[in-house]
Amino acid sequence: DVITMIFSENISAVANATAATEWALSSAANFSSLTEGTVECNTGGAAANECDYNFTTSTVKTNLGDLSLAYTAGSVSDGTNSAGSVTLTSASSPALTDLAGPVLTSSSPASSATSVTRSADVVLTFSEPMDTASFTYSCCGAGTNPGSWSQAWTVSNTVNTLSRGNFTFSDVITFTITAAPDTAANTFVGAAATAAHPLSFTVVANSSPVLDSNIPNVNLTEDTNVTVAFDLDTYFSDVDTDHNDQFICTASNGLSAALGTMTINSNRTVDFTLVANATGTDTIQFSCADALSAATASNVVTVTISNVNDTPAFTGTISNQTTNEDTNLSSAFDLDNFFAEVDSGDSCTYSVIDDFSKGTMTISSGAVSFAPTANATGSDTVQFRCTDTSNATVDSNSVTVTITAVNDTPSVSGPVNITIEEGTKLVILVNGADNDGDALALSVQDTDNHFTNQGITVGNLFTDAGDNSGVFDWTPAYANNGSYTTTFVANDGSTTGTKSIVITVTDINAEPSFAGTLPTVALVGGTTTEVVFDLDEYFSDADGDTLTYSVAGNDQVEPTISAGAVQLTAPTSFSGTEALTFTATDAMGATENSNAVIVSVTAGLSLETVDHVEGKTKGSGTVTVFDEDGNTIRWTAFPVGGSVPRIAEINDAGYVFVTKYRAGSTIHAYSLTGDLVKKKRLSPKLHWRKVATGDLDNDDSTEEVIVATRRDSRIYFKVYAFKPNRQQFDLLYKAATGVGPITDDQFQVTIQDQAIVLKNSQDQVVSRLRPL
Repeated sequence: DVITMIFSENISAVANATAATEWALSSAANFSSLTEGTVECNTGGAAANECDYNFTTSTVKTNLGDLSLAYTAGSVSDGTNSAGSVTLTSASSPALTDLAGPVLTSSSPASSATSVTRSADVVLTFSEPMDTASFTYSCCGAGTNPGSWSQAWTVSNTVNTLSRGNFTFSDVITFTITAAPDTAANTFVGAAATAAHPLSFTVVANSSPVLDSNIPNVNLTEDTNVTVAFDLDTYFSDVDTDHNDQFICTASNGLSAALGTMTINSNRTVDFTLVANATGTDTIQFSCADALSAATASNVVTVTISNVNDTPAFTGTISNQTTNEDTNLSSAFDLDNFFAEVDSGDSCTYSVIDDFSKGTMTISSGAVSFAPTANATGSDTVQFRCTDTSNATVDSNSVTVTITAVNDTPSVSGPVNITIEEGTKLVILVNGADNDGDALALSVQDTDNHFTNQGITVGNLFTDAGDNSGVFDWTPAYANNGSYTTTFVANDGSTTGTKSIVITVTDINAEPSFAGTLPTVALVGGTTTEVVFDLDEYFSDADGDTLTYSVAGNDQVEPTISAGAVQLTAPTSFSGTEALTFTATDAMGATENSNAVIVSVTAGLSLETVDHVEGKTKGSGTVTVFDEDGNTIRWTAFPVGGSVPRIAEINDAGYVFVTKYRAGSTIHAYSLTGDLVKKKRLSPKLHWRKVATGDLDNDDSTEEVIVATRRDSRIYFKVYAFKPNRQQFDLLYKAATGVGPITDDQFQVTIQDQAIVLKNSQDQVVSRLRPL
């Protein structure tokens, strides 16, 4: 083709100019240089105002882009340089015409090639794109047809591929191109120096598959199936095939059925499907054969299935559990009945996934026990887990534990063991509590009866406030030391809660106390009083201590204290007053004093100075003792009936024995100062009017006292021995005698020469008796 540029006027130019400075070619993707054509300007076929570019190359150019050709060195006729250019765009550029025929530049297999595989593709490469639809050829060798040969070509520009065939082993194949035009319908020219036409090659002879390397032993894991454990193509090859896809492999020694199954897939990959929990070792061997049954065996492959830990199993359903409030569930169920170990010798360690929020839960040898928190009610869920020795786990179903509310026993708080001293006020605040909100009745109990033994009603010491609280109020007395086990009680109407404490009251010493006024005392010198007062009636000790007594302020008067009873003795010659103060001392040495006791002493009579004693026969029974100087001591023995007194000496001491003058049935023994020593009842039926004293047995330590009376013509008498040291009368003798000469009560009874002498009113002895 020719590119023509027409200028506006005639030009002067150099014909066939190829210098780059005169011509420029741009945007010509398929044009290598200006040398692919010649230029004519104002000459040859070009007019005076024309330049032509004549393509001379045989190479086919396709309009893949805009072509810009510029003339840069020419000049117009008037000598002015100018430049011309033309642009061929896609829309306006003319088609480029291909005038050259195609050439075969190379082939695969190459001509004269030997050992060509049966499945080799035939690839022809031409000098330019080919018209596949018009492509024809002849084939093959020795009049054979290569079987499944495809007549369809695959064209990619200049490369034409006849897809893979199925040649016969050892055959000689000849391809002859009979028609091979290019896309411009140019006729096939022939083969270039780098190729040959016709194309001949020799097909390889058949070879057995080859074991390129040993298949390694296979290590599998229990219960783990393996897909594509290995690919036999990795270890076998066949020089007769492309990509090793023409041979078939089988197992000449398969996997033991006890271990599982082995599968050889169509692509010669190997899968293993294992029997559950199977472990052990087996050997396998493969054989791979080509289409002509030429086979090759593999090495013996050892398959080892290693034991792995199996996850424990959970079977069944653990039932929901129910218990009452504050009631434990012991061995509610056994987890060993629900969890199982697949592996021999393995065991479960149990744990809880969800803690039991309403108490504690324990697992002992699989047995599950629940201990609800005190007073907890409601429901909670727990879940259990079995962990084997390899830390594999399995979980149970969720178990609902329901705690049913029941009436709660009330509780008592506040009281605690306490130690106080005697005399100290004790206040204990007591509080009752009931989880059910019931109103409580509070009380107290004397658990060990110590309060009762002390004479204390313990219920009187407690006050129930009515609001589930109360107060125990007690001030122990000084005699209340010891331990008191005390129980405080709260009752909600159906159940009772208690709390026991020990109240320990320690002993502290209480000083003795004195109450009242000891009386003033008057006595006669030389006499000892009866008990004038008892100090125990005036002194006391809150501790119950035994008190000891002492006296101060006495000089002449001598007190005698026996078990608190006080007698006073004054010397015969002393006359005056003394102020005596008595002191009580307890076991701890604490003391307390009495008031001052004024003791008035009148000088007394001695036995040596007594002259006589007189009694009154009428009125009160007054007795008067006279001494030699006319001094007297007088006292009243009987309120009425008169008195008959007699003096006696016993152990150098004087005593006065008195009976009533009238209707007397007792005898009294007095000291010379009028202190009653002893009374003796004689007889309720006889009135004893006569008294005599003397010695009948020659014993100075006693005095015989005779009482006598008359009834009708008989005289009755009794003889007593008085023993002052024992203050008693002992009956020695009694008798009744009839005496005629005694006709009235004016008889006398005396003791003379250790005999009882009876005289009549004329002083005549009418009888003498010696009873001892």
